[in-house]
Amino acid sequence: MKKIALLLSFFIGFSSMAQVNHKKINKLRKKYYTQKFRNGYAVIQHNRKRLYGLINKEGEVTIKPQYLFLKGVSKCNSLLASNQPLYGPDDGGGRFVKGFKDILLINPENKLIKNLGEIKIIHVQGRDKTGDFKNIFNFVNSSGQMGLIDDCGRILVPAQYLHINRFNEKGQAVVFKKNSIQVINSRGEKLLPEPLPYEVNPMDFISIPTPGEVTRLYVIDNKILSVNKGRYGIVDIKNNRLMVPYEYEKISPLLTIHQNDTIGYRAKKNGKETFLDIHTGKEKLPLIFTFIKNWGIEGDKRYVTGWLKDSSGKEKLNVYDLKKKKMLFPRDFSIDEAKFMNNDNWIIRFTSENYPIQNSNNLEKNLGIYNTKEGRFVLKPGISGKFDLSKINNRFAVFYDKKNRKGGIFDAHKQQSFTMFDYKPEIKSIQGGEFYRLTFRITKRLPKGYISTTFLYSYYSKDFKPLMENIKEKASFHYENHKLFLYPDIYREKILKVYNIDGELIQEKLIR
Repeated sequence: MKKIALLLSFFIGFSSMAQVNHKKINKLRKKYYTQKFRNGYAVIQHNRKRLYGLINKEGEVTIKPQYLFLKGVSKCNSLLASNQPLYGPDDGGGRFVKGFKDILLINPENKLIKNLGEIKIIHVQGRDKTGDFKNIFNFVNSSGQMGLIDDCGRILVPAQYLHINRFNEKGQAVVFKKNSIQVINSRGEKLLPEPLPYEVNPMDFISIPTPGEVTRLYVIDNKILSVNKGRYGIVDIKNNRLMVPYEYEKISPLLTIHQNDTIGYRAKKNGKETFLDIHTGKEKLPLIFTFIKNWGIEGDKRYVTGWLKDSSGKEKLNVYDLKKKKMLFPRDFSIDEAKFMNNDNWIIRFTSENYPIQNSNNLEKNLGIYNTKEGRFVLKPGISGKFDLSKINNRFAVFYDKKNRKGGIFDAHKQQSFTMFDYKPEIKSIQGGEFYRLTFRITKRLPKGYISTTFLYSYYSKDFKPLMENIKEKASFHYENHKLFLYPDIYREKILKVYNIDGELIQEKLIR
């Protein structure tokens, strides 16, 4: 029993101590920004002075905030610290801190372990991070050569490179020499049998590298960019082979990714742009665009929008379907913008070259819907130049002719429109499009400069079957179990109407 009582008292005492420590740490957080605990300690930063210090898990300050640079405690029970910043050039917005010199290796009680002398840490927050390798830092020596050092103060890679890029998630980093690049791991081991050619273009800020400045050349999926005799290629470092030959004028060092879907490397050859497949290196679309404007993904569809030259040599905007491998619009169309509506229909803004309008200042309103499968307009452009058109979902679009004050909903499935209103509506989707509410704002100018504003409200099913139209008073509603409950006010009483998603009235009763 005595042993049990002793254990209980120890447990209670330990628990109360843990509670006290927790309170002490929370109290410190009112004065300091506290980083995550690492190896029993957490770096703190004074809220006002912006200096760094250290606390332990008991909430005791072991190093008072006094350093401009202080990294977390290493597995060797040491920290890197400095109070001597290195500044980059003034780019017009002021100088930024690109690193620190006079680096000290200290213990958690602020006792000096070692002065690292001429080593300068190049650690630029947001510019030259080392990925997930938070204990590895770039450093430069007095000659400006760069290497790697860890938070134990150990030299992992001697200073021998012009620049070392950040590590990717696999622990691969690109290192630069005069006209070549190599790939190393976090231990400094070379991953390529021989360096790759990489010619520095001083006019290209991503080409390279100044110590402390980030470049965008990384190893992505074991692929890396290389430049030989002014031409770009891609090397597969895992299989040590040239995947894309040196025949491109430019290849973007970063992948083009849209909605978590990889489009590929953007590349240029013979003055035309394309995308290269990351796995095969093959061109994903023919060299037709002089400039790629953007790209889009809708379900299993992939589209690239860009500029190309027509038969007369004029630059025209068009869209290429990556799956069907064809251009969607006639090459001689003068398109300002094309927006996907569904697989076959696109909302297009045309220039006056195709559809002349009276006022050239309203070219941006020259809108219509073009069916790419049938090769015709299913909703002709508003030639008045005052025609608004926008997508509601993959089936419906709303249009409004300001000149004639008529609007409606266009049904892409039936390829027809039905007039529903005399005013431009604001459309609210209810529960992801199971129901819709249209709000009509009607403004009238009265004598003596007064303005009268009234509202009309209409409710529709997902297929735009009318439920209630032109209600003067805003009906309260709520959605539940795929049903819409409407409570329109009528003569100080309320009528409850309940509709299912097919627009059928399934309940109606008077609420007094």
